[in-house]
Amino acid sequence: MEPQRASLRAFLLLLCALAATACGGETPREDAAGAGDVAGGPWAAEAPDTTWRLVREIGDGVYTYEYARPGDPVTTVSMWVVTDEGVLVADGQGDVAESERLLEEIRRTTDQPVTHLVVCSDHGDHTGGNAAFPESVEILAHPAAQMALQTRMAEEGGDVPLADRLVADAHTIELGGRRIDVLFLGRGHTAGDLAVHLPDERILFMSEAFLDRVFPLMITGYPSEWVETLRKAEAIGAETYVAGHGVRGSVRYGPAQLVAYRDAVEQVIAEVRRLHAAGLTVDDAVEQASFGALAQQADYVYQMERAVRRVWAEIEGELPPP
Repeated sequence: MEPQRASLRAFLLLLCALAATACGGETPREDAAGAGDVAGGPWAAEAPDTTWRLVREIGDGVYTYEYARPGDPVTTVSMWVVTDEGVLVADGQGDVAESERLLEEIRRTTDQPVTHLVVCSDHGDHTGGNAAFPESVEILAHPAAQMALQTRMAEEGGDVPLADRLVADAHTIELGGRRIDVLFLGRGHTAGDLAVHLPDERILFMSEAFLDRVFPLMITGYPSEWVETLRKAEAIGAETYVAGHGVRGSVRYGPAQLVAYRDAVEQVIAEVRRLHAAGLTVDDAVEQASFGALAQQADYVYQMERAVRRVWAEIEGELPPP
């Protein structure tokens, strides 16, 4: 999820939040198998003016950390794996303060140090706080993600730790008796999406390549390739697919949610192709596109036009080649 979305989303949510029920204070930390379901309804109604943080144990020694800032219904999700020889973290958070909170939660679960950090998405809401991790941590990233981080560092400055190990295809880590596979399943949300697979636990962390009931975020995406990437993830046959974003209090990590997200990506592609074939201009396509129930998903207001234009660019052959 690109970092510049925050200001516009915050403004839109401020308008909608006036009609929503306010919850005072900060959401307390929870250790739970899940949280209450937020069913149906426009995304803007699910944006209380509070901070959301949730820790879940999704497997033996495997945890997720969900965070949403005040006024934002959408969580950013990190995962960590505890072993007898160290801890592997999949994706940090968007700033140093929140990544330090993530590290505090990790220390609640183990005395082992963090030894590995996998950059599954290079976007700032997953990497902006990576400077909080100790310098001894080995950072892994796809070559395309490394290039994106280098570009961001050159353009924006600041401390953006780069990868120590590049994973262009697959890399297996044996840590404390656990097998952890770092996989590149193909381009999707970015050119360098990585996934973290725990084959024994049947868990696959997918970061922003999979979003639970969040409208497809395609500004840096590769729409048709994304569908194939999701199909490869489905073929792995995991029981738990960890999404990089979802709606606070209701993120689901099941195979059914992964399939539903692929269906959403395919629906967006099909609608834009229909409008392109009808001879419309891209501006007219933005005005006339109809996505049915997807219009009720989180981030639709902010992301719909970007998705139309990205799919249009793919149809026109304007995306970077593999």
